[in-house]
Amino acid sequence: MDPYFSELQNAKKSKVAHNGWVMGHNCMEDFGYVGWHYLRRTINIWGDCIKLRYGSCPADSPYLWQHMTQYVQDLASVADGFRLDNTHSTPIHVAEYLLQQARSKNKNLFVMAELFTSSAELDGMFCRRLNLNAMVRELQNRGDTKSLGDYFHRLTC
Repeated sequence: MDPYFSELQNAKKSKVAHNGWVMGHNCMEDFGYVGWHYLRRTINIWGDCIKLRYGSCPADSPYLWQHMTQYVQDLASVADGFRLDNTHSTPIHVAEYLLQQARSKNKNLFVMAELFTSSAELDGMFCRRLNLNAMVRELQNRGDTKSLGDYFHRLTC
């Protein structure tokens, strides 16, 4: 079982919380800030990544926003596309900002997102706000497949 928290091997021995996803959680709320998911152990943890605290704007965590902006711009300058893993667990305002920054370096960047929303309406909202080229939906989260097909006939993702 993956641990919920780890200690980094740095001089400060920083403590970090691992990222993951919460079944049935409102994907428009950051589970790291809303609810008691870490204490109740309701998160399906990924042991290979950590949850970053961006806040609501760059002023809330200037170093992190600057570092990640540089990171996505560097990637966009050498890659033709991004696959956004578990897109719905990243605060959408963060994803919007970082994708804008990446596209400032590569206007033809192909962006595919993995979404577990089980909602055609939410998937469409992510497609519009993030200007996605494609999306991946897990079979277990197909939910409203018929309405998804109908919805995408009306929406260019």
